[in-house]
Amino acid sequence: MTKFLIFLFCGLMSVAGCNQNLKPDDNNVCKLEDDNVCTTPIASGTTGTLTWVLCKDGTLTISGKGEMPDYEYHTEPRWYSPPPWHEYQSDITCVTIGNEVSNIGNSAFYECSKISVVAIGNSVNVIGEGAFAYCSSLKTVDIPNSVNKIGNCAFYWCQNLKSVTIGKSVNEIGTAAFEYCDALDKIVNYQETPQIIRNIYSERLGFTGMFSGDIYDNCMLYVPVGSVEAYSCAEVWRDFGKIGAIGVPNSFVTGCKCDCPTDIACGTTWAIKWALSSEGVLTISGKGDMPNYSYGQWGNYTPWNKEQITALVINDGVTYIGNFSFLRCHGLKSVTISNSVTSIGYGAFDYCSRLASITIPNSVTSIGGGAFNLCTSLTSVTIPNSVISIGDGTFSDCNNLIEIINYQEIPQTIKENVFFNVDKTKCTLFVPAGSIELYRSAEVWKDFENIQAIQ
Repeated sequence: MTKFLIFLFCGLMSVAGCNQNLKPDDNNVCKLEDDNVCTTPIASGTTGTLTWVLCKDGTLTISGKGEMPDYEYHTEPRWYSPPPWHEYQSDITCVTIGNEVSNIGNSAFYECSKISVVAIGNSVNVIGEGAFAYCSSLKTVDIPNSVNKIGNCAFYWCQNLKSVTIGKSVNEIGTAAFEYCDALDKIVNYQETPQIIRNIYSERLGFTGMFSGDIYDNCMLYVPVGSVEAYSCAEVWRDFGKIGAIGVPNSFVTGCKCDCPTDIACGTTWAIKWALSSEGVLTISGKGDMPNYSYGQWGNYTPWNKEQITALVINDGVTYIGNFSFLRCHGLKSVTISNSVTSIGYGAFDYCSRLASITIPNSVTSIGGGAFNLCTSLTSVTIPNSVISIGDGTFSDCNNLIEIINYQEIPQTIKENVFFNVDKTKCTLFVPAGSIELYRSAEVWKDFENIQAIQ
């Protein structure tokens, strides 16, 4: 069902004080139509600690103090939890988020196709994932200085959105936040330091990114004086054809484009750099942790094209391989991990179906659940003596494993599903010579019929 919502702003007024007839004007501000009290409310109620009232003229007012809950539109009934105004969507024409509301919940106004005005209170600090996705009548949005995060797909497919103002406190903008907002012709970004944003690749969506279509050629990007050069060389922002200083006429530059000189694609993912060569080698470098990635409706997808990766090199300085970093990299055949990595995240190499062997360096202490799940071509695994934790299902369905070399002298405590569907009659377990009897009596490890000493 299509949903129809719009935002109005009533300042610090209570719900009772907001019961006037309101009317949106052309300047993205909801103004009083007259002094009459809204005597014909359509519906009202609570959501979390907040109160909402919908008047006959189409005004939806959300007030109170605290967080707006997250909502979910899902085909699975047990996960279906739409906002309480869901059944009245076709009646809503304006919305106000009060000044003491601290966030806008996930999917709060998802697919509300008649929204034309959004007024956000100055205590909101997070705009949730998919909060305004598919609000196809929304034309302008002003994000206040209180907001520090815009979630994944927050304004996805707002096809008539022409102007966006981003407050100076916004330091995180999620994947596809403004993708398919093809009418955008003006973005005013008050953040002095360019936000790290990414064009990414997902199997479900293909290439996707913060913006799409002809935005980069047709949209003017305005940034603070003194920040023009930084934006003109920042990933994604640099692709805008015109970048100028706020309040300074004729200050546009065309962007330095800072292209990858020897690679077909490159970029940053938080503090970590990546580069993909024409030969399919993905190199991860920098200092610190890789971020965690995810998948699903509003997934935080990886920025690289998984279909092009054949080899992976993780350079010295990287300390953590994030969750789902290389999920379903079906062409990945070899992995080289530096000895600065201390942890491998959940599902990091899940379903890398052509990966034949993996040697985990002696710096790693934990391997996350499902890290190598469904690596169906994997025949050999080397586990160093530094690994003390192996998560659930780490090597499940690696049904071609023929050898596991485990240098840990004391058998790790693991669950049976770590090696689910691994043929323990054909797979040889190699362990330190003095630990053979320990492994032969340890839960799960003892199920391997052939346990031998490492030569």
